[in-house]
Amino acid sequence: MPSVFGSGSMRLLSLLLFVILVVGIVSCSETKVSQCSRMNRVVNKISALPMPKDVAQWSQLSSQLSTIGAELQGLTLQDPFLVDAQKSWWI
Repeated sequence: MPSVFGSGSMRLLSLLLFVILVVGIVSCSETKVSQCSRMNRVVNKISALPMPKDVAQWSQLSSQLSTIGAELQGLTLQDPFLVDAQKSWWI
């Protein structure tokens, strides 16, 4: 039986990852490289998460996304553009 959340949720996760990566890449300059790199390392963890197949795995995914979100929010960033992206990631 197909999951109710199926490919739509993975598309949403992929879209979020893409937007954050674009924001990070577009806003990088000589003084922002380390901030972008730290932010990208955290965000890239999303793509390593496995596709959930049952309710227990969806629950685990939710927990993992919360952990990644908390890690992202815990980054110390000075660039205003990256700070805005950081704040808007976890809606």
